[in-house]
Amino acid sequence: MNLSIARLVISSSLLLLGGLACGGGGGGGGPTPPPGPTPGVTFTPSPPSGVNRVLMRHENPGSLTTFVLQIDADQMTGLYGLGFDLSYPTAQLTYVSAEEGPFLGAGGVGTSIQVVDAGAGRLIVGASRQGDVSGASGSGTILRLVFSVGAAGSGSLQFSSQSAFGPSGGARGDVLWFGGSISVIR
Repeated sequence: MNLSIARLVISSSLLLLGGLACGGGGGGGGPTPPPGPTPGVTFTPSPPSGVNRVLMRHENPGSLTTFVLQIDADQMTGLYGLGFDLSYPTAQLTYVSAEEGPFLGAGGVGTSIQVVDAGAGRLIVGASRQGDVSGASGSGTILRLVFSVGAAGSGSLQFSSQSAFGPSGGARGDVLWFGGSISVIR
């Protein structure tokens, strides 16, 4: 055999073997399946309408371990304090702590918040301005509720036994309350 033909045969054989070793030469086991849902926590608020609203917002949508729920006043006039129960899905969320927001303390007014974990996915919450002062007006965060994120699944976050008060201590019937729902994908 001629030397150049031998080199050609050896080179062709090496290319063929190299191609087979790299996965060349045929079938790969079918199409790649589509990716599953992206892991994360999604909060969907109830669509608000009207004025003098108390509503929920999700503060940290990028976290897979901590869920921070803001309780916000929106287009509010003369709010001195409020109280409510908050129900949440215990498989997805575990209550950790509460943080005061700036809304009720606007203008340097003293405030007080209390949160009691009543168990079974229910918090009892109270927040108020202190002293002989007018009610807070405008929009802003009343408080933040911090939860750790648990299992995949979904559930609702709802207000119940809710009440709002003006500076004279009288109950306000004109405040609208809006909850929401959470979905955890793992």
